[in-house]
Amino acid sequence: MTIKTIIQAFLFSLLLHLCYMAFQIISGILITTRYKPNITAHLTSTYPESTIAFGVKNTTSPLTIVVTMVLGMVLFAAAKYVLVKVRKA
Repeated sequence: MTIKTIIQAFLFSLLLHLCYMAFQIISGILITTRYKPNITAHLTSTYPESTIAFGVKNTTSPLTIVVTMVLGMVLFAAAKYVLVKVRKA
């Protein structure tokens, strides 16, 4: 495996992660803009809430990011290897 292939694999994996993050951001924006609270439920309670819980706190382990980056690189390298072998045959 050459340095060029490793760099291409890293960039491919990085692109996959950036697309995933963009999808998460866009879906969060859409969910937030379309959110309509149920005001009648708050009016019937005896004590009004001082804070409103919205959304989910999602923490991703740094190890998960590293593992998915490496797996993306392996996937790219394997696909490139297969394509090179098919073209030679």
